[in-house]
Amino acid sequence: MSVLDKLHSIFSYKAGEITNRASVVSIYFLVEEMIQKGVLDGKEEAIQDFYIDFLYNLKEQARLGIDATDRFLVAYQSKIIQAADSKTSIAERHDRLKEAFEYYLDTGKII
Repeated sequence: MSVLDKLHSIFSYKAGEITNRASVVSIYFLVEEMIQKGVLDGKEEAIQDFYIDFLYNLKEQARLGIDATDRFLVAYQSKIIQAADSKTSIAERHDRLKEAFEYYLDTGKII
């Protein structure tokens, strides 16, 4: 199964909630890496729940602007809005997203 097919099966009707191009790239690379490492099976529902919640929290922090309180999400957001398509920004978002998903798997919470 291709990465795009897997993303479709994971997000199906919730795909419309992933509206930012950088966010699409980030989840693509996370799912691709998990497929390559053979660690995605059985985590599809968790990744869907995590990413939709992650994006919601990210939008809330962005909406707060200078009153934002979550440094992790603010730093992630900065990689979306500043040079979003640069190799460095993509790599940093990928690393942060992996960290956030691992935290979610351990705690059930968004970092």
